[in-house]
Amino acid sequence: MVRNIISLALVVIVVLTLLISKQYVNAQTNCQDVNTKLINCEPFMLGYLSKPAPQCCGSAHDLVLAAYASRDTLRATCWCLKTAFQSFKVDFSYAEQITKSCNLKANVPLYPSVNCDTL
Repeated sequence: MVRNIISLALVVIVVLTLLISKQYVNAQTNCQDVNTKLINCEPFMLGYLSKPAPQCCGSAHDLVLAAYASRDTLRATCWCLKTAFQSFKVDFSYAEQITKSCNLKANVPLYPSVNCDTL
């Protein structure tokens, strides 16, 4: 009987550990995911469109929601965006316009010298 209780307790601990670690992994910011979302905004950020496409606004909304899940996620998303924008020579003024044009309530500064660690 005691052996069965100990076995059950170990199974419960293993299952809880797996669930917690899965949530932790899901909370991590993956720059590839951020970049994939940015694809919808590329024509606007490169100056080919005068306003962001609806798909861009949807993606930007998703990024804002994800970024504000925690301070660490916000900082990581900031680093992903900053790196992507600098790599692809995005005009930061276009990137900043997305929040206004898409009616997003986000106050993440998007400019080359932003220190993501202080957000």
